[in-house]
Formats: sequence, structure tokens, C-alpha cells
Amino acid sequence: MKRKRSVLWFSMVLVWLGCGRAGGTEGPSAARSDATAKAVVVRVAPAVVRPVERTVQFVGTLYGQEEVTLASQVEGQIERLHADLGDPVAEGAV
Repeated sequence: MKRKRSVLWFSMVLVWLGCGRAGGTEGPSAARSDATAKAVVVRVAPAVVRPVERTVQFVGTLYGQEEVTLASQVEGQIERLHADLGDPVAEGAV
């Protein structure tokens, strides 16, 4: 019984503190007067539809998963290249 009574008193105190005006505004009229006193000028512009570029730049270092050694099957030096970087080349073209 004593425990129920203390819980009841504790609940009543919480309700009283929650419903009180401590720390709150004086009322709705005070809130309105504060809002008009602190009015801020805002510039607006119409919304425009345009493409958005989705790019992200990062700085870092890339490492390969495997390391290989390349070597030619024939000795010698390359005298001429008949194709440029990115040109399509048929199989067997020398």
C-alpha cells in the first residue's frame, strides 16, 4: 500500500511539472509577437528543371590483385606501329 501511495505521489508531481508554465512562453499571443519581432527577409526564386551532374572526386592509390611479368617471344625493337591506341585491330594483323 505504501508503495502504491509513493508511485501515485510521484506521478502527480510529474503531471504537475509537465502541465505547469515553468520555462514556457506566456501564451499564444506572446509567441506571435516574438515571431513578428524576429521576422527575417527571405529571397525566393522559381524552381528550374535541369540535369544534375553526378560526379565524385577521390584521391587514392590503386593496387592490382595480381602482378605479372610481360615479355616478348621474339627479341628485337619495335620500328613502327601501324595502329594507334584505341584503334580496332583484326586478329593476326602484323
